[in-house]
Amino acid sequence: MQKYINFIMFFVFCAINMISAITQADDVGTRRIVPKENGTSKEMRPSDPHFQVTLVVNAKDNTFYKGEKINFTIESEVDGYYYIINLYPRNNKSGEQKFTIIAPTKKYPNNTIKAGQQIIIPGKKEKRSFDVEEPFGKETLVLLVSKTKLKPTFFGLDSFDIEESTIDKFHAAQEKLAKNDAYEWATHRVDFLTKSAPRKNEQQKSSKNNNTEEENINNIIADETEKSDKAKFALYIGVGKYQISSIPTLPAQTQVDQIAETFRNFGYSDNRVISVIDEQATRKNIIDAFARLRESTQPGDEVIIYWCGHGTRQAATEAKDSPDGLRGYLLLHDAKEELTEDGEETGIIVPSTIISDVEFGNWIKEINDRQVFVIIDACFSGTFIDPKHQTRSIAKKQDIVPFDFKTRLDKQKTRSISYKDAVAISSASRNEVGWAVGDYFLVSACLCNKINGIKKSASIANIFPPTKKLLQDSIKRLQKRNPKFTAQTPLLQGEADKFILERVEVEDKDDDKVKVEDENEDEDE
Repeated sequence: MQKYINFIMFFVFCAINMISAITQADDVGTRRIVPKENGTSKEMRPSDPHFQVTLVVNAKDNTFYKGEKINFTIESEVDGYYYIINLYPRNNKSGEQKFTIIAPTKKYPNNTIKAGQQIIIPGKKEKRSFDVEEPFGKETLVLLVSKTKLKPTFFGLDSFDIEESTIDKFHAAQEKLAKNDAYEWATHRVDFLTKSAPRKNEQQKSSKNNNTEEENINNIIADETEKSDKAKFALYIGVGKYQISSIPTLPAQTQVDQIAETFRNFGYSDNRVISVIDEQATRKNIIDAFARLRESTQPGDEVIIYWCGHGTRQAATEAKDSPDGLRGYLLLHDAKEELTEDGEETGIIVPSTIISDVEFGNWIKEINDRQVFVIIDACFSGTFIDPKHQTRSIAKKQDIVPFDFKTRLDKQKTRSISYKDAVAISSASRNEVGWAVGDYFLVSACLCNKINGIKKSASIANIFPPTKKLLQDSIKRLQKRNPKFTAQTPLLQGEADKFILERVEVEDKDDDKVKVEDENEDEDE
């Protein structure tokens, strides 16, 4: 009888703890894109950054549990002064968010960093630690490196002494940096989760029969919490209309609609999607959209980022910015053209009014440890991910066991989409134009065609080869009608076998497939 009672007590205890853990975790069914007024970005960034900085934390999944210690390593491409800001979770009732500067401090005032130097915080000789404690949730570390030394008053603080303050003061400091050309600076933002649930014991999970009852419960709770945390989100950007009259229009609205319909069948529901199209696709709105995506998601989520529109290449400001002297840019609705002293158009786009490959890569790097799939359908989009130019490529993910700061830093030091969990497709190489045919972008239409043919599930690695073949076959047919159609070579990079699309509704989509070779109109991107 006593053995039976012990079993019942164990079962009840297990159930209560599982319910408690799942309740603490975000329920996937209730997670949505944050409202626009909450997600609008007040953070300022250099509009055309010339150097990158990187911060990584000592958990490969960016998740920490109560009582664990957080360490981090920073690196900068240039000499400067570093400031590390901790943004606390928002207050659930007031929505207020606070921050504190955790480096430098009064006790540890040295914040100089040399180009290429890796600094571990806290250092071995420092008598301080950063322990995980309540409140639990999503927190953020921001690394800011400035070539100019900044005083505490610059951040609205009396001193660098772990002084807590409201987030508006931090945003005001960034605004001062952004509005003064004398400052050269860069930031890297890292999100991480803190949880009260216990971390799963990896060594014990394979030997369940040898575990104590408490260890089994802890592993069950960790499993259920991890499952309940993950969700799918998407950001669709289509830029087909431009204020510069000489830039041809593109069928962005139609193409985004097709992309949205395609991925909706794989769990990317409308309440977790942000769309920015045509006249909406201004620099401010796109920056805000990325901020909302970042605020809505957390480590472990699956995220699709799609962009279609015109792409271009222009001379790099500094030689180090590009191996061939050119940088890739994505054009925006409100892009501005440089003018001569007489007011004549030069054909050169003002860099601060468009999106460079470096800036786009920084945005991707900020959605840390989400599983990210990026699609860029634009001319010269290979400048963003071309594997022949490793200074502008997606670093391939490698398993990090044990955690290795240097390996992880090396993977994030590249100049463009430099993110260890990102899979990316560009519609063309760095030297090729991309084609829009009729109401659709050629590569996007071919990709949708093959994804719609998935019966149950498939990885991007499975989808890319037939997509590429369909594209090449379509271009051959188009060239027979019009020799102006030049070759277009889509590129794939990242661990594409790890990003899996799973159909949530199995239905025949043959009628929706776009036969790109039958269209009569065409335009290059």
